[in-house]
Amino acid sequence: MQIEFEFGDVETPTRKPGAPVKHKTHASNAVVVTPSLQSGRKATPLERRFDKLWSQLEAKQTRQETFETEVERARSWIQTELSAKRQEYKEVLVKQTEKLIAHLGKKSLARWQRDVLASWIEENFERLERFSIAELPDLVRRYYTAKLNGLSKAERAAIEEYYDESIEDILTNVNKECGDEDDDFTDEEMPDEEEGNNSSDRSSYYQQPDGNSEEESFAEKMRAAEAKKKRQTFDKSIVNKLFRRTAKALHPDHEQNDALRDEKQALMKTLLHARKTGNVAQIFKMYREHVDSASIEIDLPDLKPMVDLLVQQIAELDELFYEKTQESAIHQWVGNKLVGKSDKSQLDSFAELKKDLEQDIKRTKLIHPHLASLAKLKPLLEERYDMDIFSL
Repeated sequence: MQIEFEFGDVETPTRKPGAPVKHKTHASNAVVVTPSLQSGRKATPLERRFDKLWSQLEAKQTRQETFETEVERARSWIQTELSAKRQEYKEVLVKQTEKLIAHLGKKSLARWQRDVLASWIEENFERLERFSIAELPDLVRRYYTAKLNGLSKAERAAIEEYYDESIEDILTNVNKECGDEDDDFTDEEMPDEEEGNNSSDRSSYYQQPDGNSEEESFAEKMRAAEAKKKRQTFDKSIVNKLFRRTAKALHPDHEQNDALRDEKQALMKTLLHARKTGNVAQIFKMYREHVDSASIEIDLPDLKPMVDLLVQQIAELDELFYEKTQESAIHQWVGNKLVGKSDKSQLDSFAELKKDLEQDIKRTKLIHPHLASLAKLKPLLEERYDMDIFSL
């Protein structure tokens, strides 16, 4: 299956596929010391739970950092290794779509043949949309024109009665929605996935109904309640004490040197963001770097709220990681194929991606001769129709 990736302006790979990732190393002494470690006695269940959660938190933060690195590596590799093949695939896919649209307007097509052909064209639109090509608005306009012009008199009459508009007026509206100004977009000017405009959330040609306002309101209330609970837990924990001590040490108003004041301003911004997001490890790290370099000793009364905070943050990191993997096709592919995998497995994934693209180009080219006439196309439409029925 072909995955169409959008890539940014990364000119060279961050590292070659299969090269080892440099992970952040931790200090030899423990960041957090529980009462059992201080006294040498056997750890309580709560202390063991805390130690386990802390290890999970560090592992998930490392996973997040690795994921961002792998996305950039994959994007850079795609640009350097697959750029020419991706361009070739776009060109053959545009040619195929143009041929299919030309056949769609022919009135000799049966209703089921027209439906199968329309579905095929829309599948191509979904692929082309990920490439953000300049030809897409014009192809969509031509598609709707052919779709309406190819209708029988009875079908045209039914549509005109339903919409209370003539077919000509409907086509005029289509031309307005896919206006000529869109045709001036180049690949560089089209919305980029990294700006949050991927195929799942950009304003596309396939409009989605508005969400249920009651459900959204309920979700907002749940999020607000969770944020309030998290804040209350934070205020009761030792993390809040460490945050305040660190904030006091880094407060830029206490610094006379302009350069150091700017540096502390940036550090305070990082610290405040850590508190806002509940980043426990970041607050601990900044406390050790800027207030006290010794390990942080936690008393038993502080353990329970700390455990609650760690549980919350681990859940948030898992949710954030999932959201990141859904941002685009490349994020999803990296999450599934690269993160946590061995070097050999990663190399195999890159090779498989290249092979899939080559096969898609080959399949698309093989179909092209069958698009020369409607008589040659109809057997393919029948095959697709049978496959759709079989998949139900």
